Amino acid sequence: MLRTRDTVLPYLHPLAGIAQIALAAWQASLGLRARTGRAGSQTARARHAALGPWLLATFVVNWAAGLASVRWGRQDIEEAATRHLVVGSTIVVTLAAAAILSRRVPVDPRARAVHPLLGGAALLLCAVQVFSVEMRSSDLVHAIGAGQRGECVIGIGRVNRFSGDAVLEDDILCSDPCAQ
Repeated sequence: MLRTRDTVLPYLHPLAGIAQIALAAWQASLGLRARTGRAGSQTARARHAALGPWLLATFVVNWAAGLASVRWGRQDIEEAATRHLVVGSTIVVTLAAAAILSRRVPVDPRARAVHPLLGGAALLLCAVQVFSVEMRSSDLVHAIGAGQRGECVIGIGRVNRFSGDAVLEDDILCSDPCAQ
């Protein structure tokens, strides 16, 4: 019962995102260790270079998964996903720019200066992405009101951040009229 489409699929994109951010932080730490010149910096540099393309690929795949999840899985958050998509797209473009620039890092001092700035900007955008998630538990609303025929309607739903309207997702009808 745990492995149904409705219980597992909505969590794949955010869980993959959390894993990616952890991997990106480790990638950044490898890059910083590679710049120190201490013992082990060559190993860190090699790991950083080897992990980079895989990290970019996971971000691109998860970006596409986020698009697919809104398109086919969670149409109820389509409006709320707009800013999330913009930030996610910016992360992917920033990481792609860092990957393209990484080819010049061994020979160009400007590339060595800009490459870590792009990586740091991508990590900061990841933090923005995590802490600006549109669907928070504070958006849930509990509504009790009168239905069309005088019955009591109790619902659990969400607040549309753009219009401010409460959207009930699960209604429970009571047979008694609501008493104020």
